[in-house]
Amino acid sequence: MSRIRPRQRATDCNYSHTNKNVPLNELTSKETHESVTVFEILPNEIICGICEYLYALDIYAAFYNLNSRFRQLITNSSVLLNVNIGSMSKSEFSRYVEDIITPNQDRIRFIYLSNLYVVDLFFSPVKIASRFIRLEKLVFDNIKSKYLLNIIRRLTSLTQLSSLTIMPIDEYRNHDEIYRSILNLPALTYCKMNLKRRYDYSGNPTVRMLHVTSPLEEIVILQALDYDDIIGLLACAPHLKRLDFNFSKCRDNLPAIDSTIVSLRLTHLTVDMGLTPFDHFERITTNLLSHLQVLHISVKQNKKYLDANRWE
Repeated sequence: MSRIRPRQRATDCNYSHTNKNVPLNELTSKETHESVTVFEILPNEIICGICEYLYALDIYAAFYNLNSRFRQLITNSSVLLNVNIGSMSKSEFSRYVEDIITPNQDRIRFIYLSNLYVVDLFFSPVKIASRFIRLEKLVFDNIKSKYLLNIIRRLTSLTQLSSLTIMPIDEYRNHDEIYRSILNLPALTYCKMNLKRRYDYSGNPTVRMLHVTSPLEEIVILQALDYDDIIGLLACAPHLKRLDFNFSKCRDNLPAIDSTIVSLRLTHLTVDMGLTPFDHFERITTNLLSHLQVLHISVKQNKKYLDANRWE
């Protein structure tokens, strides 16, 4: 899991120290114990900037008991926190929530959840989700799909949430409700998901009748989508710039996608066409390609996609 790169911001740190006038060229030392002193001499603004690259648990483990200055700095400053809840016991999770997460809910910017038993607990009861007022990025990795719908519905109050990743451990069939809840998130501009629908799935289309407008600008869907699903997503995302999806087996004689629902901002398209014939791809994507700057295609056992004459 890569750690998110913090945005540039003016950090509000008002705690003073007594060594501001020491030149940086005098802060070098070969002794290990003096290196600690050198770090403590750094201005609060730099220390706060370093903390934005670290997870909250690491920050508290490193600095909370160091001295009173650092304790005040990490508990009272405006530094936004990143939370990673992976492998830990229930008792460790309870202490983490009580000591770090609950007192700092309004400072948490990023949450990564990959623990099967804490996902539902983390956002229960419903009112807890609304307290993460600064949350910008949320990742659910390797979780059970039965938790998904209730949790996503609780996210509508998060007006800063711009990035959502959903990777359940098992297959989820009720896609329409998940899509509807995601598309209704008010500030979401990036979404990546894999609901593990198979290519041979023969259910009804899940997106085309949602009639919602989403601020999404980038969508990455790793499960297979059929023609009607693609139509529905395009209709719901008029600001879409990047689209990445897997195309399921399609019916014969499908019409071209209506140009009126295709975002004029769509410049990047990545698609896995599987065994779809080139004729089908050419017909249905004609109106998708007009404004593209980058196109990535994956296919299986079909050399017609390599025929340069077909692309003229």
